[in-house]
Amino acid sequence: MSNISVCDKCDLIVDHVPIAKNKQAHCPRCNTLLYTNNAFSISAILALSITGLILVVIANVFPMFTITMLGVEESATLIHGALSLLEKYFYLVVVLVIFCSFIA
Repeated sequence: MSNISVCDKCDLIVDHVPIAKNKQAHCPRCNTLLYTNNAFSISAILALSITGLILVVIANVFPMFTITMLGVEESATLIHGALSLLEKYFYLVVVLVIFCSFIA
């Protein structure tokens, strides 16, 4: 990161100095906000984690794609895709699908 900051309003060049958590740096000439040092609180991290868990469940329960052939509709989720690959003995691909969709 560079050691200077430029004010968006008055174009004053200011040295970029480290500031304490949850504090703000302002331009000395026009008092415009230059940068902040916001730290995530425990409640924000918890809210993001719960939201992520809800979205992972939704993404893995609803069908990934639906194919209609001759009036017959077939849907598949990531779990069905991994199980189909497992039946075809593609073990490395199954591990990759499970890792990328659930763990990562």
